Amino acid sequence: MKFLCHFICIVETQQLLFFLLLLVADIVHGKGQKGDKSVAKCDEQNNKEAIRLHNWGDNFKFCTQNIEYPRTTAEVQQIVRRAQKLRVFGSRHSYSKIADSCGTLLSTLGMNSIIAFNGSRPTVTVQPGITYTDLAPILYAKNFALPTLAGIAEITIGGATQTGAHGSGLSNSNLATQVRSMRVVLANGTEAYFGPESVELRAVACGLGAFGVITEVELNLVPTFDTISYDFVSLPTDSLYAHFDEMHRMGNNVLMVTTFANISVWDRVTITVVANSSQHQRIANISNLFGASLSLAPNPPLESEANIVQPWYYGLLHFRLGLSGSDGIRLETEYFVPYKNGVPAIKALFDLFPQIRHIVSALVIRTVKGDDLWLSMNNGNGPMVAIHFTWSDNRPSKAKHAVSQIEKVLTKFGARPHWGKYYTMKPSQFLKSSIYPHLNDFKKLAENLDPTHKFRNRFINENIFESEQIDD
Repeated sequence: MKFLCHFICIVETQQLLFFLLLLVADIVHGKGQKGDKSVAKCDEQNNKEAIRLHNWGDNFKFCTQNIEYPRTTAEVQQIVRRAQKLRVFGSRHSYSKIADSCGTLLSTLGMNSIIAFNGSRPTVTVQPGITYTDLAPILYAKNFALPTLAGIAEITIGGATQTGAHGSGLSNSNLATQVRSMRVVLANGTEAYFGPESVELRAVACGLGAFGVITEVELNLVPTFDTISYDFVSLPTDSLYAHFDEMHRMGNNVLMVTTFANISVWDRVTITVVANSSQHQRIANISNLFGASLSLAPNPPLESEANIVQPWYYGLLHFRLGLSGSDGIRLETEYFVPYKNGVPAIKALFDLFPQIRHIVSALVIRTVKGDDLWLSMNNGNGPMVAIHFTWSDNRPSKAKHAVSQIEKVLTKFGARPHWGKYYTMKPSQFLKSSIYPHLNDFKKLAENLDPTHKFRNRFINENIFESEQIDD
């Protein structure tokens, strides 16, 4: 019995020593990582061993574990001065690697305050990490609104504007066009102001993170409004082709969705109008929309409920306030074509459907008003049609073939990809003067404001500068 007790004591002591050794090793390893420049190399071995941050769709992991979480402009300036390479992320909702870096990552989530209201302009000034989920109800309570929202509200102001996030509507431009002014910490650590009279604001507002770290954003506001949404189900595909323009002019925000369950009909067309507007009066008594029936049933996870007057920040969303998108882990792809090419492009995609149906989850069609921002996907005088795919598998390797097939079709219609979505197009296919006439101006400004290329990563080099040089 004494022998047994002695044996147990030895085992327990050995286990305790082993645990303490592991604890010490972890502490040493953690300290080593914090200052170890090898973290930035992001080699294959580190990738396997490190538990790294991933994006929302979990289709990629960020290259480095060297992540900073500032709360003030002064802290941002200190971080920028120290860093050799740096990129910024917010809600991590991008499916491309636009925000990735193998040097330093800077999260804006701690910079989430409202700085000031100006009721006479009217504008609101915020830190870049605040989300539309947090901002919208506050604006509504003060009788203000943003002209439009993206499909989801769980994205940051900074990230949404930098990637050109958008909602829907022929009268609604993307979210970056709401920017009246910005403050940005440049590569040398100084803070620059880009005001409403600055030509450079057209580059910086939708700047892809290429100019520096945004610290303040001033957004233009409009008087508050309420909305009401109408869901029409089982729209014949031929009717969509024939009445595409008419339907998109019926509402402030129009959404067309098909899951390809039946290619002869579209699942749903949602038309959202401003309550008590002329559009509301025209659509209120329509029970059949070109063969589609009015549905009175709620359509989760959509925010807008049928025939119910709601605040603007409910009706303009495609997902409930607080949700970050489709249920489960998904991969998203989106392209923009000139409005006149919208229907021909959709027809061509439907011819491709038999080859991609095994992996496509949904196709969503929206429209976006054109703008004058230099690298906005909607740059130009006319509206654009946004063609959005959700894939049933979040692994790019599984969707890559289908995506490349789609791109072959859409390139013929002047398509350009969404900077924040997954795509395989070569820059030579869309970086054209006919699509981005101010591309060279953008590149010159980036070179001037960031001469050491501190804010460039693989994505920026390959997709904007068409360079094989990897600055990470």
